Amino acid sequence: MVVLALSFRDTETPVTVAAAVEDFDSATTTTSQHDTTMPPDTTSAPSTIPPVDEEPVTTALMTLAQPGVYVYATTGGEETGALGGASHTYPAETTITVRSGGCGLILRWHPLKERFEEWETCLREGELVMSRYTTYHKFFGTDDRQDFECEPVVVLAAPTDEAHGDSTCVAGGLTEVVTTRALPSKKITVGSDEIPAVGVVLQAALEGDGTGTTSAEIWFSELDGTILSWSEVVDSIAGSVIGDVSYSESFELQLTSLQPAR
Repeated sequence: MVVLALSFRDTETPVTVAAAVEDFDSATTTTSQHDTTMPPDTTSAPSTIPPVDEEPVTTALMTLAQPGVYVYATTGGEETGALGGASHTYPAETTITVRSGGCGLILRWHPLKERFEEWETCLREGELVMSRYTTYHKFFGTDDRQDFECEPVVVLAAPTDEAHGDSTCVAGGLTEVVTTRALPSKKITVGSDEIPAVGVVLQAALEGDGTGTTSAEIWFSELDGTILSWSEVVDSIAGSVIGDVSYSESFELQLTSLQPAR
């Protein structure tokens, strides 16, 4: 019985700002030594669709954010109904690491060793778009990683306030129909600065091997595409060897400084 109990032990391991900076520095050094676009230690799955642009372009809307480790004041967490249930609380500070790669940039939010989100973003004719994304969770020692490829690409920000449209994102037996809608531009305060921002409401409906919904509101700097704030709520149910398992997540991020920690 002791062995059985240990087998189902859940963990929650925060990723500190210092650890994120160390990983970024290590990856940057390795990248320089190997003269390659992406750090060889990345866990990103290679994209199977053609890059949106071979060379990111500068537009009137925004340029791509500078690589670095950006720090966010954070609230929220995640929980699962598996094996009697478990929850993870996110630390008060989390990071989004921005690296050059893919069709433009790879963005990774990594609050816990057991949880990360990664996006591939780039500029296309004045729009900030996402061609793929990865979600990763780990409960009771079990990895759950899904690598979604999107067709057409998901429009995150555009020069107009019109609706952006729908995209279909597929990862194995899972399909998410993602709908994005532009928000009227506004200014967001970061430290002592007021930053012109463009926002998007993102709604996703999960189908196939799981069902559920995601609702997010994300604001980007109109100057360089840096994520200024991000709030999200997820509710889903997926099949497993022990039956249907519920999952929920709710969090809010707010950029603390325009200057990256590295």
